[in-house]
Amino acid sequence: MSSNSQWRVRHPRAGEASGVEVYAGDQFICQMSHNPAQREDAKANASRIVACVNACDGYSTEQLEALAGGNVKREVTLYADKLCEAENRYLKAERHSDTLLAALEALFEYEGTVDTTGIGDFPSEALQDARRQAEAAIAVAKGQKVR
Repeated sequence: MSSNSQWRVRHPRAGEASGVEVYAGDQFICQMSHNPAQREDAKANASRIVACVNACDGYSTEQLEALAGGNVKREVTLYADKLCEAENRYLKAERHSDTLLAALEALFEYEGTVDTTGIGDFPSEALQDARRQAEAAIAVAKGQKVR
């Protein structure tokens, strides 16, 4: 079956004698039940089939069969956990990137600025703050504790 066709359930319209049908795109796959007493089970089974097939879209039959001997739920949960961890690392890196960028911009903005006193010129308070901001951002990026 082509992996680019979303599967769907077609429920019979009022007065139709047909059962619940499953389609892949426009292609008819199967009909679940004509028996009105089994209609709710047929709807539930058809929905489950469609949900499973759509959830497995993109995986080859061989990949799915390889999971059949193992615990598929555990494998899927493990994969989902890895995706969440990767996303969290990405978001954390993105935050660090923003912090480092702000620190660099502040350094460039105040680079060379001085406060003149009666005993000489000293790096401006703004430049010293920018340096502290940069040191803190670098420490966080390196996983060190910020003082």
